[in-house]
Amino acid sequence: MLVVCHRPLAAEAFAEAAPVAARRTQQSRGLAATADRTVDHQVERFGYRRAGPATVDVESSHLVTPSRPEHVAESIQDTVGSTAH
Repeated sequence: MLVVCHRPLAAEAFAEAAPVAARRTQQSRGLAATADRTVDHQVERFGYRRAGPATVDVESSHLVTPSRPEHVAESIQDTVGSTAH
């Protein structure tokens, strides 16, 4: 299932220099899984607070994308909608 959700990583990606973290220049959203038994929910929230994106709690296991695709799609649409000019 994850192969459908994630694109392959090109070898060049390891050699490219990133001039700035994408989270500083691009809109982003975080989905914090409240039923995650792999990463504690509060640890996830802490990471999102440090990174700065708007964060939404989702009743989900660790793998939010395959288990709650409707929340992922809604988050993407909200992010795109907030950046539309």
